[in-house]
Amino acid sequence: MKNPFLTYAIVAAAAFALGHLSNPEKVTPGDVKVFTRIDTVKVVQPEIVVLRPLRQAIERLPLAADTADTVEVKVPVTQAVYETPDFKAYVSGYRPVLDSIFVYGRRTEIVRPQLPRAKRFSVGIQAGYGFTPRGFQPYVGIGLSVRLIEW
Repeated sequence: MKNPFLTYAIVAAAAFALGHLSNPEKVTPGDVKVFTRIDTVKVVQPEIVVLRPLRQAIERLPLAADTADTVEVKVPVTQAVYETPDFKAYVSGYRPVLDSIFVYGRRTEIVRPQLPRAKRFSVGIQAGYGFTPRGFQPYVGIGLSVRLIEW
């Protein structure tokens, strides 16, 4: 070969490219994933926990379906409290009934991947130009590498 420096430069560039391409893929901080989950709780005909009278209202009710006669009747107005660990509902009125209730609990989870810790020291095959017992010469062998800059 006419120019050994060019040969060594090509070998060094090839070794660098091989080492750079052999690293496993890194997870970047931009890979954060956000999940929104909706928990649905369906309660059909829940049991009344508290039933308390509020007042009495006077209502005009018909005596019969086919007559126009009415009578004033005292109607109790109550408040019912329906409660579970997932919800609490207050219903007021004459004979209050809660047929069903749906409670949607929204939960957001943020998942951040763990970045692999970069190895600072490594042992591997090296090629280049170095100081040997005979002076500066081309060098091929096994050596210890220290990573100074992370790409």
